[in-house]
Amino acid sequence: MALGKLKAKVKKLTTASSSFEIQAGGVVAGVRGTVFGVDYDPAKKQVAAKTFEGTIFTQSGGKEQIINKGMGMVLGRSGIPVLGNLSAEDIASFQSFDDITGKLEEKKEEMINGLKEKTRIHTGILPAKQENDLNDAIQKKLPF
Repeated sequence: MALGKLKAKVKKLTTASSSFEIQAGGVVAGVRGTVFGVDYDPAKKQVAAKTFEGTIFTQSGGKEQIINKGMGMVLGRSGIPVLGNLSAEDIASFQSFDDITGKLEEKKEEMINGLKEKTRIHTGILPAKQENDLNDAIQKKLPF
């Protein structure tokens, strides 16, 4: 990440070896199913990694730091990571983000179910194979 802020809600990844990492300002933050944020300000040469749910790890200068739920880490010019509790503002921001992502997930499910229903109406009741192919295509976001 070149600059700015990122919040992510990462569900369980597909395999044990899967990973999701953000690199910003020489710090790598990685997760395996959590709600977290990374802020990077290149002008201040400062990275902040914050965890709302779950646990993330950060790597900087060859050292790894675990950041548990409700905690944040700031790494500035000194190169020394500073751990602390999330502020009330951080928690409110994450709660808002979590609410929005939940609503988006609900809307996605409604749209998928609507698409399935339209397909059934236009083609009649789908044979089992077509039903399975449609479900696979929707889950993999493949053209069908």
